[in-house]
Amino acid sequence: MSLPESSRNAVEAALDPTGGSALADATPQGGGCNTATRRVRTSAGREALLKWNPSAPPDVFHAEKRG
Repeated sequence: MSLPESSRNAVEAALDPTGGSALADATPQGGGCNTATRRVRTSAGREALLKWNPSAPPDVFHAEKRG
């Protein structure tokens, strides 16, 4: 699983705030020319799409969501 430890901890907390399950998988996804994308899954089966870019402007993902 290629996910930075700080990102892994934040994803685990967001997907399971009770701390009952750990991140089980982070599968690279296509798309996103400027961002890294992973399909993440916890040991409890919750899934989400994770996108990140450490050098992106602070509001880039909010603007993308609005678009």
